[in-house]
Amino acid sequence: MMFALMDSDGDGAISSAEFQAAHERIFKAMDSNKDGKLTPEEMRSYKPENRLTVRQTSYPPGGPPSSVGPGSALRLSGTRT
Repeated sequence: MMFALMDSDGDGAISSAEFQAAHERIFKAMDSNKDGKLTPEEMRSYKPENRLTVRQTSYPPGGPPSSVGPGSALRLSGTRT
């Protein structure tokens, strides 16, 4: 599941940029007061199911790679719910 969340272009591999982008979205979601820093309290109170939504990415022309089934390429949007 985590792999599919990070593989935002659905090519079956996670680039350094995709890896960093996924972690940046998580950091921003955890930083509840948006000061650019995480406190122990922000980390303790973070609940991914309440902070991030998951949405399907669009596949490149030709559809998903054979290792990725329909609907399995997901990514974190960073949108609060």
